[in-house]
Amino acid sequence: MTEKLNVRFNINGATYSDTQCESNIEYDYDLTLATAGLLLDYFPMDNGFRISAGAYYNGNEFELTAQPQGGSYNINGITYGTAQIGSLAGLIEFDELAPYIGIGWGNTTKTKGWGFYADAGIMYQGEAQVTLTPTCGTAVTAAACTTIQHDVEVERLDLVNELSDYKIYPVVSVGVTYTF
Repeated sequence: MTEKLNVRFNINGATYSDTQCESNIEYDYDLTLATAGLLLDYFPMDNGFRISAGAYYNGNEFELTAQPQGGSYNINGITYGTAQIGSLAGLIEFDELAPYIGIGWGNTTKTKGWGFYADAGIMYQGEAQVTLTPTCGTAVTAAACTTIQHDVEVERLDLVNELSDYKIYPVVSVGVTYTF
């Protein structure tokens, strides 16, 4: 744009799978990191230092599958057998539009050829939206299934509370560039 201002677009992605215990339930989870950002860079000095602001499309999410421990789930302090809860699945998502602010080094428009860049900033992704869905066993009465759903809702709220510190997501990136 100008010597002091640049506009950048970037796409980032990665996946990771693991197992973790939360609220006395062991979850297998698949983490998908998927973001696309549109950023405005301001260069206050005549070097590569920049201040950046903009927004990201935030497709980061966790897919959860609860694993019974010893043939049972402990949900809201109550033990349910696998005949009562056939499965327990969940999804954790955040706001799709996330404002970003950060600092970095590198100006890809100043010199032709190979270059280096580094960025560090934060993305405000908002409150976690958590879904936990139990599948009641076929022999479970409607009243018992309602109780299970209530206990799963308490667990869901516990997860929301545990994730409340993650409204702000750190963003760090380094890389190489090539300018024609």
